[in-house]
Amino acid sequence: KQWKVDSLVPEQEVRNFAGSLDMEGAFKGVFVTTAKFSRPAMDAARVISGGSKFIRLIDGDELLQLLIDHEVGVSTAYVVKSLDQDYFGESG
Repeated sequence: KQWKVDSLVPEQEVRNFAGSLDMEGAFKGVFVTTAKFSRPAMDAARVISGGSKFIRLIDGDELLQLLIDHEVGVSTAYVVKSLDQDYFGESG
């Protein structure tokens, strides 16, 4: 499904995702969204992960940081350089 960036993924979607793990015989899953998760959705994932399954939630902010960290789909706009004081330090 698609949610607007400023919307919240509801708890029921996390529970539906947990059910789909059962249908596939999976014990772990990653739920990724460009939106944010509602507090009840995060609580549901925490409760479900306390049992026989594990659900990892990744929201839009974390997804963006992961893309930047791993240089996926991003480009460098500028490079910030600073002076290396050790290089220019006094010698002997």
